[in-house]
Amino acid sequence: TTYSLLDGQCQIVPLVKKARKLGMKALAVTDHGNMYASLYFAEECVKKGIKDEKIESIPDELDYKQFYNLCASHSMSVVVFKAFENVKDKLLPQFLTALQRSVHRHVMLDVQSEYDINTVLSAFEEHGLKYMPLKGYHLKKLYPSTDMRYASDCDVLIDVAQLKEVRALVDELGLATKRHDEHHDIVYYPTTKTIFELHKKAIEEGKTDAFLISLGDHFK
Repeated sequence: TTYSLLDGQCQIVPLVKKARKLGMKALAVTDHGNMYASLYFAEECVKKGIKDEKIESIPDELDYKQFYNLCASHSMSVVVFKAFENVKDKLLPQFLTALQRSVHRHVMLDVQSEYDINTVLSAFEEHGLKYMPLKGYHLKKLYPSTDMRYASDCDVLIDVAQLKEVRALVDELGLATKRHDEHHDIVYYPTTKTIFELHKKAIEEGKTDAFLISLGDHFK
């Protein structure tokens, strides 16, 4: 939808209207990086009589290998596994086993990632360092379970005036440095590979675009 900035052109009202005209019983949006369309989309579907239906059958022509590769490459195993809740007994056993293993890996990685992130942010808090977790950190909380949106990194806005203290703290916590540049410091835990992008500014000075202009006073 148009909520996928710079990529989507599909508006919710005409989308649902067209689906209804075509006799579709179910509809989904595939926005990336945000879930802002969810509420408006669901409300419009209810108004027009389009329901969010459970998967009750598996197409005979389903290419299991290709489907699994898509799930794995886009970190969608947990979401797909939950969607197949009612038809697990109808899935190809080898596919179900591979999917379950992928889900277990994602859950374990998510638990470790959550632990690492909480450790670092708690340390910032305890040392009186200013910080603000950015988009991805908050989007995970909108899902029914955080493992449905696996992310190996965490973007955090820091106060550049405290950069020296921040660097000293991440060193103390045992994080390794991948890169320091003008825009951010990238550090990570060597064993778990959880990455932190410590941003020095929300936006470059003097840079404006249509999106930022549209935010106006809200951004300020």
